[in-house]
Amino acid sequence: MTLHRFFNRNCAFTRNFPRIKPYLQWTLLFCWLLGMFWLYEDAKRTTHQQIYSELSEKTTLIQRQIGLSYMLAYSMAEQMQKNIELAKMGHLQTYCSDRFMQYEQTWGLSPYDLTDRDHCLEANISGLGNYADISEQVRQEVDAALALDIDIKTDPINHIEFAWSYYTSRHDFILFAPAVEPSQFQFSRDLYNKPFWTIATPENNPQRQFRISPIYQDAAGKGFMISLSLPVYVDDVFYGVVSLDHTLASIRKTLENRLDGATLLVNGQNQIISAPYDFEPGTQVALDAPLYELAQRHEPGLSPEKMVMPVITDQLYLVHYLYPNGHTQVVLRSMTLQGLFFTSLILVLMLLIWLFEVFLKINRIAIHDELTELLNRRGVEQKAEWLFELADRNDQPVSVLSMDLDHFKRINDNYGHNYGDKVIAAFGHHLIEHARKSDLAGRMGGEEFIMLLPNTDRDQASVLAKRLLDTLHAKRISDQDIQITTSIGCIERHKGESLNTVLKRADLALYAAKDQGRDRISFEPESENDFPTQNSEQTT
Repeated sequence: MTLHRFFNRNCAFTRNFPRIKPYLQWTLLFCWLLGMFWLYEDAKRTTHQQIYSELSEKTTLIQRQIGLSYMLAYSMAEQMQKNIELAKMGHLQTYCSDRFMQYEQTWGLSPYDLTDRDHCLEANISGLGNYADISEQVRQEVDAALALDIDIKTDPINHIEFAWSYYTSRHDFILFAPAVEPSQFQFSRDLYNKPFWTIATPENNPQRQFRISPIYQDAAGKGFMISLSLPVYVDDVFYGVVSLDHTLASIRKTLENRLDGATLLVNGQNQIISAPYDFEPGTQVALDAPLYELAQRHEPGLSPEKMVMPVITDQLYLVHYLYPNGHTQVVLRSMTLQGLFFTSLILVLMLLIWLFEVFLKINRIAIHDELTELLNRRGVEQKAEWLFELADRNDQPVSVLSMDLDHFKRINDNYGHNYGDKVIAAFGHHLIEHARKSDLAGRMGGEEFIMLLPNTDRDQASVLAKRLLDTLHAKRISDQDIQITTSIGCIERHKGESLNTVLKRADLALYAAKDQGRDRISFEPESENDFPTQNSEQTT
């Protein structure tokens, strides 16, 4: 079946398309809105999963860094414990204590010892008071500290940078690396007020756990930092604290990411430890719930406007914030490609609707008469083919009315072609008014018209033909009060008969009506003797 035959058939879709079109367009618009909403939600979930994955990686990295720091601190604490035990038994020998220098209020190694290649330490020691006055127990602790392997190198593989590593004794001395000259740093009891010490003392850390300090100002001038501290006990006696310091700059490198927004490292007191922007030490993040509760809320799939992930429970958390409107911008960027594709698909469907409408309009123009809005000859031929197929399949009769306006040439001659067109148009509308929805009415050319009446026998068709004649008598055309009549040939189609044959028979009946005086109905002649003459065929 060809395309034009499909669309020319009197199917419900093509007939009702002008009415259906707005519903189709609104349906597509609704589908676009629904699809874009689904794409947005899917992109939001994907964005959250990306943020969650990125934060998980950073959490793992920081946990590994802190884990390695803990191992180093634990190794230093364990070594210090053993060194103290060895010093108590007199089995520990050091070679630096005899090189101490006495300063105004402190003692320690000299600047020469710090620059000497044969220097016994890669660290420095500084204590309060006079070294000669300290007790034997403290001397043993000093020897234990001097034997401590405290010089911790930077680990670029795990992105670990230590600003300091040191052991601070409760007996007023500190061993630290890397070494600096005494003029730059000396021991002071103010160090006992620093967070690296206070977080690890028995009063604040009775569980003797590994602790992470808040931000504080470095006493040796390296800026703001945090400390990871572990207390040293020997025979349940608190001796001091081993600590590893990280500067904020080194921590900030760890937090660098590809995510939109800011990832903060926050301690258990809601204080910012590190951020990708400058901030005042001690600044707290504004949260609507405790960190541990927020960390439990954020499972993959929830809104990532603010995401909290624990690094060390109750001590460190990662908090990720999106900048104002950042979440929407990130989601929209991530769904751009899918959104464009889906929007293009909807636009293509809209275009197809418009093209289909244009096609129907063009098709209607091709098969309809512009003056009367009836089918033209081509339209009649195309639709009659389908109508006859349907009638034969259902064994239904089809009747045909062939009509020709009487004395139409006189109308053109007397009133002009303009009025002739008005007469043609008026008669076409007259047929439309009296035709059923299933009937096909067409203008075959000039003043010749035809009606195909499905599921209608000749007697029923004659009733319609008579009604057409009677109602036409009462019509007056235009301001000239023109009255028109028509002659009608009425026949019933034989099953399997082609349109050409049907039209020939209908024309013969029409010519018979002309011969009989016009303005009447004539049926198919019963014999060849009843056929109209050639002259009557040419008479209008």
